Amino acid sequence: MEFSQPYPGYGPSPPPPHSPFGFGPMMQPQWATEILSEIKYIKDKMKSIDRVEQTMNFIAAKVSDLETKVKDIDCRVQHTETCAQFLGSKLDDNSEGLSNVI
Repeated sequence: MEFSQPYPGYGPSPPPPHSPFGFGPMMQPQWATEILSEIKYIKDKMKSIDRVEQTMNFIAAKVSDLETKVKDIDCRVQHTETCAQFLGSKLDDNSEGLSNVI
């Protein structure tokens, strides 16, 4: 008995599969390659957008912290100016009182 088929009883081996677009099994159509390339480019850009967003969030937090500190300093300056005016007026009152005594 002579076997001309690789697997007796199963018939000849089928030809390698082809895509419905007529390309070989390992080839991609050009449009698919271009789309995949564009998707990769978009993913890379999204990563840099994420980095920019993280940096902006960091800067926004720092600005918010600085705003709080400036408001606190402004409040303290106002309080110091009010105290200085009060002490100045009391000093003037005391000076006038002393000059009337002398």
